[in-house]
Amino acid sequence: MSGTSAQRRLRSNFLSNVLGHGWSFGVFLVSTTVLLRELGATQYGLVGVYLLGQGLSRVLDMGLTPTVNREFARAMEAGNQHRAATMFVTFERVFLALGVLFLIVGGPFAPLVGERWLGDKGIPAPVISGTLFWIVLTLGIQWLTTFYYGVLLGQERQVVFNVARSVEVTLRQLGGAAVAALTGSAEAVFTWMAGSIAVSAVVMRVVCLSGIEARRGARFDAGVLRDCWRFVSGMALVSISGTLISYLDRVAVSVWLPMDRFGLYTLAYQAASTIPTLLIAPIFVAYYPRMCAQATASDDGELRHTYRSAMQIFGLVSGTATAALVLHGRPLIEIWTGDPEIAAAVAPPLALLALGMLPNALMNAPYALQLAKGNTALPLRLNGVAIAVQALIAVLLIPRFGLVGAAAAWCGSMWAYFAVGVLATQRAFWGRIEPRAVLTDAIRPAALAFAPFALLWWPASWVGSPLAHLLASGVAAALALALGLRTVSGFRELLRLGPAGSPTT
Repeated sequence: MSGTSAQRRLRSNFLSNVLGHGWSFGVFLVSTTVLLRELGATQYGLVGVYLLGQGLSRVLDMGLTPTVNREFARAMEAGNQHRAATMFVTFERVFLALGVLFLIVGGPFAPLVGERWLGDKGIPAPVISGTLFWIVLTLGIQWLTTFYYGVLLGQERQVVFNVARSVEVTLRQLGGAAVAALTGSAEAVFTWMAGSIAVSAVVMRVVCLSGIEARRGARFDAGVLRDCWRFVSGMALVSISGTLISYLDRVAVSVWLPMDRFGLYTLAYQAASTIPTLLIAPIFVAYYPRMCAQATASDDGELRHTYRSAMQIFGLVSGTATAALVLHGRPLIEIWTGDPEIAAAVAPPLALLALGMLPNALMNAPYALQLAKGNTALPLRLNGVAIAVQALIAVLLIPRFGLVGAAAAWCGSMWAYFAVGVLATQRAFWGRIEPRAVLTDAIRPAALAFAPFALLWWPASWVGSPLAHLLASGVAAALALALGLRTVSGFRELLRLGPAGSPTT
């Protein structure tokens, strides 16, 4: 693929990802508001259990999803349609087998585990058992859809991916919110979600196959698994350790604190996670297949250029969102939920979680580079550092400071992860440590984004209205992105507002 066509595809993929994730975020805002109001904070804690299960079920993935993404990107770059068809059949059967195993193991034991884990949290045992059954079924089917998403992303058919994902999210989440409004039952909500996910999985399979030309006669080939077993085995450990990082704080809160507090922490985490899910994911899924293709072609010059451009964009975009949540989080949560008391309880942990999401977002560029190069040992070691720091801080702070302690554990571990990880990545792939490049490509764009929010916080606070903070956040975000267009070359290049060149700010 020529550089011009590759850049054009990267741009269209990025823009489609922004629109798709933006739609999903709007659906998330509406559905979460309805679920919280109709189910109440205690039953909403079961939504938190679902989100925990969603992450923990990724352990079963064993690194297969990023492997599918990477291998399809390499096959499409080489124009090998036959291998793509063979990989589809092979990996689909593996995902299906593991999904069935998840249902067989999780279905019978989920109610028993739930009663022992949540039995004293103020929810009747039959409600816990019934809801957890449907949660397990939802997760088992939803996990299979991640395979189809990985195929589409590897094919760089991200416009199709975003259309399909937007329809699936709308059907699942808004339908679930409507069921909650009609029944007030968490069990009914997850019954609906299981059915909607099953329909989506069937449609996604048809969409994936439409992009593979040589699919006739394709069969399961164990050689495909042998070819990438080293990467898969490394990614399995990375996936397990990454899941521990993402969910350690929430598991600790669910065990040590009451269910209503867990529900509030879930709300805070969902708000903070808009940074990786709404803003960072569109960038990552656009850049990762391109970096895989460049690594396959041994084009280290272009790969380094792509890496630095991605880092700049991660810094600018994540800095913008972090500033909004740190400086204007409480009034924004009050507008979202319509409840000043919930906003007051959620704001302190939200600020710390958002500050932790910033370095987590910045590490997406080094992580994409590591995987594109097939290096899973480095991210595994870095995850070990983050787990150790987070566990230590959590044990010390959660029993004493509650939700704020849990958020502080997340924040501290993520900054340690970034500080060590970005320099280690430079040393591994460029042969030397470049602190100045970290400041130029990551810290400076993020700091640039903070400036307008800090400037407009004072007049918004003087007015004292949540709507004033909302307006100030919108204006500040527009100013931050405008500054980025003028000063961040990676952002200008992506949007075709400046010439390609060495990424500098």
